[in-house]
Amino acid sequence: MMDLPPGLYDLLHTTELRKRIEKAGLLDRAIWGNIEIEELPNKLAILLSREISSYISQIITGKDEGTWQNALTQALQSPQVLLS
Repeated sequence: MMDLPPGLYDLLHTTELRKRIEKAGLLDRAIWGNIEIEELPNKLAILLSREISSYISQIITGKDEGTWQNALTQALQSPQVLLS
């Protein structure tokens, strides 16, 4: 998971997130809210998709997610991909 600079986030309250916020010295600024049960599957899917995407990008490229996304964008815009 990426570093968390001060800002507004829509993230699930997990033990790992709490540790990272505390380590950044921002725990006193965190505001936690409740999720309606109907929203839970969607919120979990978003969280898991971010984590899976980050994990796959690091394994494939050994680099951070931003670099992987740039490499993928460049590859998709290459003439070889367009021809195939």
